[in-house]
Amino acid sequence: MEVIKLVNIWYKYPGANDYALKNINLVFEDSKIYFINGPNGAGKTTLLLIIAGLIEPVRGEVIFRGKPLKQQLPIARRYFGLLFQNPEHMLFNPTVYDEIAYVLRQLNSDEEEIRERVHETIKCLGLEKTILNKYTYMLSYGEKKLVALAAILSYEPDILLLDEPFTNLSLKYLDKIKKIISNYKSNGKTVIVAGHEQEFQHEEIDEIILLENGEVIDHIVYSGS
Repeated sequence: MEVIKLVNIWYKYPGANDYALKNINLVFEDSKIYFINGPNGAGKTTLLLIIAGLIEPVRGEVIFRGKPLKQQLPIARRYFGLLFQNPEHMLFNPTVYDEIAYVLRQLNSDEEEIRERVHETIKCLGLEKTILNKYTYMLSYGEKKLVALAAILSYEPDILLLDEPFTNLSLKYLDKIKKIISNYKSNGKTVIVAGHEQEFQHEEIDEIILLENGEVIDHIVYSGS
C-alpha cells in the first residue's frame, strides 16, 4: 500500500545557485526497504528531510497516505522517525533513559508505561539495562548511534528514515541496525535508508534509488518486490 508519494519535488537551499532536488517523483510503500544511493552532495539527506516534513519543497507536493503532508503537520510527524548521520545532533538529554523517554513523555503521561516501553526498546536493540543510567556524552560513537535510534523506535513510527546509518560503525553495531531494519519490514512498516552502496549490501532491499546532482538517474525494483 502506498505510504508516501513525491510529486514533482524541487528544492533549493536559501542562497544556493542550484537546486538540491530536481523534479523528484517517487512512491514509497509499506513493508518495503528502500535504499537511496549516491555520492556526497547528491541530495540524499535533503530528500529525507522533505519526506519527514522538516523542510518544504519550493515546488511539488508530498502526499502522505493519500493527503498532502503539509496539511497534516505537525501531528503527522509522529509517524516519521529520522535518524541523522551524526547522532550527537540528536542527543540533548542528560541520561540515556531520559533521551529514550523524551518523545514518549510528550505522547503519554503515564511514567510506568513509559518505563516499560524504554526497557522494551533497549532489549530489542540488544543493549544492557545498565546503559540507561549513563550520561549520553560518555557513550561511544556506536552507543550514541543506537541510543539515538532507540529514541526513535520507542514511539514506533510508521516510516523509518536512516541517513548514513552505517558510517563509522563496528560490525557489532552494523548487525544490530540491520536486524532492526529487517524487523521493521517484517512488521509491515517502511524503511528508507540513505547511504553508499559499499555500506549496505542487504538481501532484503526492495528498491534502489540512485541520486546524482539532485536527480533520480536510476531506479531499480527487484523482482518479487
